[in-house]
Amino acid sequence: MADLKLNPFSFLSSQLGKALLSVVVASMFSYFWIREHKALSIIIEEPIAVASMGSNKIDDISLYYKGEEIDSFSLVTVSIENAGNAYIKPEDFSRNLSFIFRGRAISRPDLIKRNPDQLDPKLVLVGDNVVELDPLLLNPGDMFEFRVGVVNLSDALDPVHVTGRVAGVKRLSAFVKQQDAKFFVISSGYAPFVVLVLAYIGFCLLFWAVSFVRKVLCKT
Repeated sequence: MADLKLNPFSFLSSQLGKALLSVVVASMFSYFWIREHKALSIIIEEPIAVASMGSNKIDDISLYYKGEEIDSFSLVTVSIENAGNAYIKPEDFSRNLSFIFRGRAISRPDLIKRNPDQLDPKLVLVGDNVVELDPLLLNPGDMFEFRVGVVNLSDALDPVHVTGRVAGVKRLSAFVKQQDAKFFVISSGYAPFVVLVLAYIGFCLLFWAVSFVRKVLCKT
C-alpha cells in the first residue's frame, strides 16, 4: 500500500486503479445512454436534374412548363427521422418545420417512404417554394421521405433551407447527400456516447503506456 501512495504509476497500473476507472466510465456511459435526448436528422438527396438547358442552350430549343419557358426541372428528395431516444410530440413544435426550396415547386409533396406504415405526415405546399410539415408524433426511429418537383433550381448544392423550432432540439440543420458519396452521420444526441467510447479507448492506451513506462523505470 505504501508503494501505491507514493508512486502514482503503480496506482494507475494496479487492478484497483483499473477497477475504479472502469466504474467511472461505466457510470458516465450509463448516464449519457439512458438520459433523454431529442434529435431530428434531416437529409436532402442531391437533386435529380430531369431536364436542364443551362449554358448549353441551343437556338430554337427551349423548355416550357404550362406555357412558361424554364431553364431546368429537378426532383428534390427530403428525409426526416427522429434520431434521438425520446418522443417528439405534436405540442413540441412551437413553430412548424418549413422546407424552403431554392426554386419554384410545381408539384405537391409526394410521400415516397415512411416507417412505420402507420406514420401519416401532413405536408402542405405554401406559396410557390415552401413545404410545411404539420406537427405530429414521431417515435424514436420514425422516419419519412418526400419528393418535390422544382423548376429553375438556383443552387443544387444547397437546394433546401429548413426552418422551425422543436422543444428539446437545439439545432435544425440539413445535410445534403451527394448521389455517389458514402457517408455516415452521427446524431448529435449520440455524440456524448461516441466521446465516451473514444475516452475509454484513450484510458486503455494510457494504462498500457503507464505499465510500459513503469517497467522501463524499474529496469533502470
